[in-house]
Amino acid sequence: RSRAGSAMTTYWVSQGKHYCRICKIWIQPDKMSIFNHEQGKKHKEVEAEHLKETRKASRGDRMDQNMLDSQLAAIEKAALAQYERMDAPGRAAAAVGAGGAG
Repeated sequence: RSRAGSAMTTYWVSQGKHYCRICKIWIQPDKMSIFNHEQGKKHKEVEAEHLKETRKASRGDRMDQNMLDSQLAAIEKAALAQYERMDAPGRAAAAVGAGGAG
């Protein structure tokens, strides 16, 4: 049989594009285009800047956490000192009084 008489139609199919999250651009989805883009000067510069910013943010987060930890330790120390100064003597006296009444 000959296909010349058949009614086959070729449809256009969109090929998805590859999105570079570092450069925030769309590129062709084939391996060569992706490779060439990732080896390009602009991509490497943007990637280096992205890594620098990520490290800087991470360092800032660690410093914030360390400051928070030291502030919490100081608050807990002050609370314990106040408890020992104000609440503990009254509780000790009450415990002694309750123990003698039994």
